[in-house]
Amino acid sequence: FPGGIVVKAGTAIDANGMQVNQGWTTTGRAFQGVYFEAPFISSPSALEVLSNHLNWVNFSTRPHVAVRTYTLSPQGDGSAAYANADATTPHINTYSWLIEAAAIGGCWTCLINSQPVDLSLP
Repeated sequence: FPGGIVVKAGTAIDANGMQVNQGWTTTGRAFQGVYFEAPFISSPSALEVLSNHLNWVNFSTRPHVAVRTYTLSPQGDGSAAYANADATTPHINTYSWLIEAAAIGGCWTCLINSQPVDLSLP
């Protein structure tokens, strides 16, 4: 599926200070966002994630590092530019729960936590 990124580990994810850039469209769709799934999510410096406009950056658990998020947003002149999305984009949602529910015909939308979370501090 074009556009979605899932970073999943059984024990821990260490982003190692890398920027995750998944932003390529200003018309994002469901599951084109970014998912980090592990019991422990960290990085030696703030985790920076760039995403599509209208998409979320999801974590299975609160990261042990500050998170900065940006979305590729449409501009008035028809161009696109990254805009800070710290107040709207970070969410706590577990990718495997959503996918497994959808695969068995369950109500995966019932599992979605639509409330953004402040991840500016670990």
